[in-house]
Amino acid sequence: MLTFLTQNLRCKECLDTMATDFPDLEISSPVKIDGGVSQNNFVSQFIADISGKEIQRVAMPSHVTALGCAYFAGLGAGIWKSKQEIKSLQKFDRSFSPSLDEERADALMTTWRRAIERAAKWIVES
Repeated sequence: MLTFLTQNLRCKECLDTMATDFPDLEISSPVKIDGGVSQNNFVSQFIADISGKEIQRVAMPSHVTALGCAYFAGLGAGIWKSKQEIKSLQKFDRSFSPSLDEERADALMTTWRRAIERAAKWIVES
């Protein structure tokens, strides 16, 4: 459980860093997620909660890499005419809406960042 929470808090930290480093970048909503861990509904919902963004989970999330390779091979072979055509083939199995208020999400992030700072001090260099 703690591993799932940490992964989600890192996702939020990455979104925050992108917003800081690239102020003109607009992180669109919904955010699309894939991969094995995204199959866990708790994980997907917590990403929505902590990020404050609508989340869409790709159908067959553990096969996205292979599917992407197949799409681009097909694009190269002329099966599909454009990336837009491929994009229209995307399927999502579920959406997750934020249900945590922003103040609570910010408090969780603050607590997590303090825990990371404290953990970093455990290492004693000799």
